Amino acid sequence: MIKRTPLGFTLVEVIIVSGLACLILWGVHKVFFSQARMVTQSVEMMKVNDLFRKIISNLTNDIRESTQIIFPVPINLGSASIQITKPGETLRLIKREIDPFATPNESQGLGGKQREVVYELNQYSDPKAPTIKLYKLIRTEYIEDSPGQKEFHKVEVSDCIRDLVIFRVYRKSMPYQDIKKKDDRILDLLPSYETGSGNNLVHLRVTLERGRQNPRELGNVYDISMTTCFYKRGKEVFSNP
Repeated sequence: MIKRTPLGFTLVEVIIVSGLACLILWGVHKVFFSQARMVTQSVEMMKVNDLFRKIISNLTNDIRESTQIIFPVPINLGSASIQITKPGETLRLIKREIDPFATPNESQGLGGKQREVVYELNQYSDPKAPTIKLYKLIRTEYIEDSPGQKEFHKVEVSDCIRDLVIFRVYRKSMPYQDIKKKDDRILDLLPSYETGSGNNLVHLRVTLERGRQNPRELGNVYDISMTTCFYKRGKEVFSNP
């Protein structure tokens, strides 16, 4: 007599297989979404880095080529750390091409083409986090080919700005030393963080915010900050009285 094995699965086998399947699906789910999150963060970091490059590139070219910085005016070194972000004008400078053959009455006595560049911060709200104040940096260039005739070009340099401060500081005079001493020096050289960096050095503090994955998370984990400075070549150019 042949004994036949019953077909099908026992309850224990079904439970074991279901548990293994759930573990596999859970692992695949975790790996898939973690990889998707990493890709999203990488794309957001690329966007932030691109915005940083655009800000630095525009400010570098404008400040280096400027002949006069109108705003911001230099401040005391002790007030630099308490400067805060404010909407509105944050930088105004003039780039003037001097024409040596111009008459004294042409273009404010200097002749040539004049360009005035203005950087402004416009405030807006993030739809995912309406309570967070964000800013857009707008660059406007006014071109004056001849007196009374101006045209302008406006472009958005960057958005997703959390904080942006541009400032200049005075340079304090260095104290004189007693030259009768052994190590005689006329001046006591001090570092810039004690004496200031001067009018020609323009400081920038900027914080950008990358995209928020979770709108309910309102911390600073999405903030990326940068501090740098730009050097204005040459002295201020004014008309010769």
